[in-house]
Amino acid sequence: MRFLKYCGLLWLVIGLGIFVYVYISFSPQGFDQEQLRESKALAFMEYDGMLSYTAVPNNDIEIIFLPGALVDPEAYEPLAASFASKGYDFSIVKMPWRMADLGYQEIADKDLFKNPKKKIVIMGHSKGGKMAAQFVKEYPIIPDALVLLGTTHPRDIDLSLCKIPVLKISGSRDFIAPVVKSEANADKLPPHATHEIIKGGNHSQFGFYGKQFGDGKATISREEQLDQVVQITDKFLNMYFFTPSIAN
Repeated sequence: MRFLKYCGLLWLVIGLGIFVYVYISFSPQGFDQEQLRESKALAFMEYDGMLSYTAVPNNDIEIIFLPGALVDPEAYEPLAASFASKGYDFSIVKMPWRMADLGYQEIADKDLFKNPKKKIVIMGHSKGGKMAAQFVKEYPIIPDALVLLGTTHPRDIDLSLCKIPVLKISGSRDFIAPVVKSEANADKLPPHATHEIIKGGNHSQFGFYGKQFGDGKATISREEQLDQVVQITDKFLNMYFFTPSIAN
């Protein structure tokens, strides 16, 4: 009996240790956050549970981003700044306790959806992609487009009848959300959905945080992968919204 008690305690300690390691590893790294936030070309704001980067003028497209599970939302600031430099408003949702499946419904009540001139794009990475798909399922009249990064989702959410533009971007070296598993769930997305694959990209390089256990080794830099994400998404959204990128 005492042996079982000690075994249970040991597993609890191991589990807690893994959680702490992941929590620290998924913190932002590899970029100068202060320099990004103080850029004269962009405006950074932190408000109402959001981290926001905007540019003036902008192209009237708002991207709402849902982070991956346990990933610090600040790890996606370089992605946000890169999109803002293209003329997009980009807001990262600070999910409670970094839990991707908590708090996603709260964004439906935010003022940023009340501007009729704004096109709303819901974007998510990894488990955040699942919640982005869930948001589209539950609030179909709000989003104008859905973008999924490094995720096999939706797996148990059927968006096959979804009318809005849908883009999925995968990394060929992503072993957390492998391309083959992502393609296996293609029937959960509408026939018009587009799936782009970044050659050499992996899972963790969709953000700026530590390498995830079990992920593949990327053969391109984090900056190159980020640049491809922005270029692919910008081209895709322009094709549907007919809004030329201000930066080009």
